[in-house]
Amino acid sequence: MQESSTTYRIANMQHQVWLYGNRRPYWVALVVSEMVCVAGVLMLVFLHTFPMQCIAIGLLALSGLASALTVIKLAKPRLAYCDGVLRLYLRKGGPIEIPIEIVEGFLIGQSPAHLPGAESTPPDARNVVIRLAERATEWERCEVDANLAKWCGGYVTIYGMWCEPLSIATANRLNELLHLAHQSSPAKSQE
Repeated sequence: MQESSTTYRIANMQHQVWLYGNRRPYWVALVVSEMVCVAGVLMLVFLHTFPMQCIAIGLLALSGLASALTVIKLAKPRLAYCDGVLRLYLRKGGPIEIPIEIVEGFLIGQSPAHLPGAESTPPDARNVVIRLAERATEWERCEVDANLAKWCGGYVTIYGMWCEPLSIATANRLNELLHLAHQSSPAKSQE
C-alpha cells in the first residue's frame, strides 16, 4: 500500500503533504542541470585557457542555481494539511488556506488535458476534485492559476497533468486523511 502522507514539523506545527505536484518534469530538469554541471567541471579540469574557465564557472553557477530551484519545486506540494487548515498550492506566492471543516471530500474526475501548445483535441486526463461545503459561500470562488486548477461553485478541480499520478486509491487515501483531520480538527476539539 502507498504511504498515506509525508509528515514533518515546522515550528511546533505538524505539516502533512497530502498530494504532490507532478514531479517527473522536475526530475528531468534536475538530470539536465547535473549534466551541465559535469560539463562545467570537465571544462574546468581539461581546458586551461582563461575564457574557457570563465565559461566553465558560468556553467557551474547556472547549474547550481537551476538545481536549487528544481529541488524547491520538487518539495512543493499541491495539497498539505496543518493545524486544521488545508493548504492548496494553486497559485504563485503562498498557499490558499481553507478551514478543514468546510472540506467535504475528494473525488476523481476526468477532463481534457491542459497541454501547452496542443493544437488538436487533447487527450483526457484525471483530475482531483475537492468538494467544499455549500454553507461556506465565501469559498465558492477563489483565484487560482488557470493552468493548475479551476475553482467554481464550491468545487476545486486540480488538473491531473500537474499532480502526482491520480487514481481511485489516491482519492481514497485523501478521503481517509480528511476523515482523520476532521477527527483531530482544532474546531472539533473546541465543541
